[in-house]
Amino acid sequence: MIDFDTPISASWQGTANEAVAAGAKALRALPQYNSEVTALLVELLENYTSRPLLHIVMNDRGRFLVMLSARHLHHSPDRRGHRLSKVRLAAFCEEWQICSRGRARAIASTLRWAGLLTAGPSVEDGRARPIVPTAEMNEVLDGLWRRLYEMIARLFPQHAHILMGLDDNEAFVRRAEWALISLNKSGLRLLDHAPRLRALAERNGGLAIAVVTMFRIASGRPPQSVAALARQFSVSRAHIRQVMQIAEMDGLLSTGAQSAGGVEDFRLFDELANLVASLLVILIEAGSANAHSADAP
Repeated sequence: MIDFDTPISASWQGTANEAVAAGAKALRALPQYNSEVTALLVELLENYTSRPLLHIVMNDRGRFLVMLSARHLHHSPDRRGHRLSKVRLAAFCEEWQICSRGRARAIASTLRWAGLLTAGPSVEDGRARPIVPTAEMNEVLDGLWRRLYEMIARLFPQHAHILMGLDDNEAFVRRAEWALISLNKSGLRLLDHAPRLRALAERNGGLAIAVVTMFRIASGRPPQSVAALARQFSVSRAHIRQVMQIAEMDGLLSTGAQSAGGVEDFRLFDELANLVASLLVILIEAGSANAHSADAP
């Protein structure tokens, strides 16, 4: 079991999955943990409702890591002073085993279409075409990290200093994002700690659609119609049917069931709680004053 008062071993050499699993188990044992996860899910759903494009850019591990990589490169110029560009992003994503160069370029185009990346100021040599994160991207990611560190501070008051430093010390956020990028290369996959979510996470809006349905069933109301969900999440009715079928086949939901007495009784909630716990373990390590931040290019 991880002692959250002591930073996890600096490099986690080959033991990242085991360390995360142990830390997540300790978090799940806290009596207030499930209520914190419930509140987090409600807030994330509200954000999805107000930002429909997040269904497209935040629901996929590769897309999310490309977003983090874009921010990393924006803050990390190379020897020539070049920061973020499609060419540099594609090369970085291939080197750090996030995705292929072609997929990185395609995701960058999607992020530009979604208003999360935009053209940057021209550079002297005229060969690179710089792009920069928009205020919208920064708001989405910074808001996510702040919300998660607020949760950590409530669960572990001894880590409140991390939250207090977010506004004044950008390094906290950069370290958190770098941790996810570098641990991905080492083989750590958050969904390995919540494997039943994998199929849903591969569908646009899949997790959000399932969570909305879970909350409705838990409150004693019937699930929304396929047509209503399709309108809410800007997807086809066939897509909604596929997501519901996956959720039921994997035992995460039963759309024909009555209220189970609360969201905590659903297998979907249990898997989501495992996923969040695994992410929090990484953020606690990344936010530690003694966290290892070398190796970053």
